[in-house]
Amino acid sequence: MTPFQDESATIDAIQKLGGRVYRDESTPEKPVDQVNLGATKASDADLEPLKTLPKLKKLMLNSTPIGDPALDIIAAIPSLEKLYLVDTKITDAGLEKLKSLPALQLVSLVGTPITDAGLEHLRAYPALKIVFLDATQVTDDGVKKLQDARPELQIVRSAPPANPAPEAKPAESENK
Repeated sequence: MTPFQDESATIDAIQKLGGRVYRDESTPEKPVDQVNLGATKASDADLEPLKTLPKLKKLMLNSTPIGDPALDIIAAIPSLEKLYLVDTKITDAGLEKLKSLPALQLVSLVGTPITDAGLEHLRAYPALKIVFLDATQVTDDGVKKLQDARPELQIVRSAPPANPAPEAKPAESENK
C-alpha cells in the first residue's frame, strides 16, 4: 500500500466513526494536519490508523471513551503539537507515554481523572507551552510544583470556589 492509500483509508475510517479531517491547504501536498474525533465512539484501537498521517498536528478526542492504551498510539505521532483529551479516561500513568512527543505544545486534560502524580510526567514534555487542567483531581500544591519546575509553562486551571454559594431555593408561586 502506498502512503496515499494509507492516508485515504485512514480518512475513510475517521469519517465512518463520525470524525472530521482537515488538510493544510497552504502546502502543495495538502496533508491531513487535524483530526477531530470528539464526541464519537472512537475506541483506543480505532486510533491505530492515525499513525499513517505523518503531518498530523492537532488531534481532538474530547468526550470519547479512550483510555491509556490510546496514548501508546498517540505517542507514535511525532508531528503532534496539540492534543485535546477532554472528558476521556486517561490516567496519570498514561501521561508518561506522551513525553516522547518532541513537538507537543498544548495538552487539554479538562475533565480527566488525573492527579498531581500525572503532573509530574508533564515536566518531561520537551515542547509543552500550555496545559488545561480544569475539572481534574490536581491540587493547588501539585500545580505550584509543576509551575516551579516549568516557569515558562502556562497552566490554565480555575480554582474551585472557597465558599460555594448556597443553592437557590425555588421561588414560591404567587398563585396560591
